[in-house]
Amino acid sequence: ISTNVIMRIRIFTLVQFFSERKSHFQAHICKINSKKDVDNALQSLLKNPKIAGATHNIMAYRFRNESNTLAQDYDDDGEAKAGGRLLELIELMGVENLMVVVSRWFGGVLLGPSRFKCINNIAKETILESGFYQPPTDSKKKKKKR
Repeated sequence: ISTNVIMRIRIFTLVQFFSERKSHFQAHICKINSKKDVDNALQSLLKNPKIAGATHNIMAYRFRNESNTLAQDYDDDGEAKAGGRLLELIELMGVENLMVVVSRWFGGVLLGPSRFKCINNIAKETILESGFYQPPTDSKKKKKKR
C-alpha cells in the first residue's frame, strides 16, 4: 500500500493492480468526515495523470456528519451500476467515514457482470489491508460439533 498525504488527507492505494482479461483495476481509500473531504480526496487523486486517465473511477463513500446522521453516495463514472455495488460492499462491511475509489483501465474485452466482482474484490482487499476496517469480534464463539 502506498500513502499520499495531500491537503491533509491521507489516501491509501493498493500498489498491486488486479487484472482480468486485459482490464486493470486499482483501489484507493481515504478516511473522510465530510462531503468536502470527499471532494478534496477525489480532486487529489485525479491530479495523478494515470488515475485521471483511467476509463472509470468508480467511487462510493459513507460518513457520519456533525449531527451523527449517516451520509452516503456513489458515482458510477460511466460504469453502469458499479458505484451502487461498491456502496453496498462498504455498507455490508459496516465501514463508516471512508471513501473508496476503484480505477478501471478498460482493456478492450467486455467483462459483463464479472466486472463487479473485480471492482468489489480489489476494494475489499484494500480496505482490509489499510487497517481502516476491523472485523467484528464474535464474543460468542461457536462450539465445534463432534
